[in-house]
Amino acid sequence: MLSHSAPLGRSIPGFLTACGLLVAFFLGPLFGARGESVPNWYRKQAKNQPSFEEIQANPEAYIGQIVILGGTILKAENRKSASFLQIVERPLAKGWGSYRPKRTIESSGRFYAESRDFLDPTNFQKEDPITVAGRIVAVEPGMIGQQSYRYPVIHATWLHLWADHRPSENQGGQAGANSGMGMGMGGMGMGMGGMGGMYGPMGGMYGPMGGMLPY
Repeated sequence: MLSHSAPLGRSIPGFLTACGLLVAFFLGPLFGARGESVPNWYRKQAKNQPSFEEIQANPEAYIGQIVILGGTILKAENRKSASFLQIVERPLAKGWGSYRPKRTIESSGRFYAESRDFLDPTNFQKEDPITVAGRIVAVEPGMIGQQSYRYPVIHATWLHLWADHRPSENQGGQAGANSGMGMGMGGMGMGMGGMGGMYGPMGGMYGPMGGMLPY
């Protein structure tokens, strides 16, 4: 005899909903790690951006241009006016829309990412891969060893730190699949969730103008 306390017509959708939540929980971080990271607004504005070689050769010509650049952090410094990250440029892997710096020694030079938000050097460490988006606003003279150098300066209104190469305390030395930190003009955030201390699905990314986006 069938019980009438739980009608069959309602139990099936409930079961499917539960399955969907489980799939999202386990696979969300996986697909989030490969999903789009740079907001559409920046990608549209930077669609025809010059190469970094062109920027480096004549940075004044591109002041005001919105670009997406990436590389590995050389150092982080906080000045009175803003925080600065000196970045060794690396080619970007644009598959899945991530614009993540490639793991290569190839580089066309260095640049500064400037942020009016405080960037703690504890979070932005040497060799961390990072992607930034914003306008070229200046050229800063400097030195590399005994050689003079001209650094393009990007006013970074969006950035993402790809910190998954660092050892994770929760994983006994193994990093989470998609850990990271992101920020836009409105501030910084960490996205946490998933299994075993993973961050994600997209590392708390914010932007393009400070509001959280579902990228």
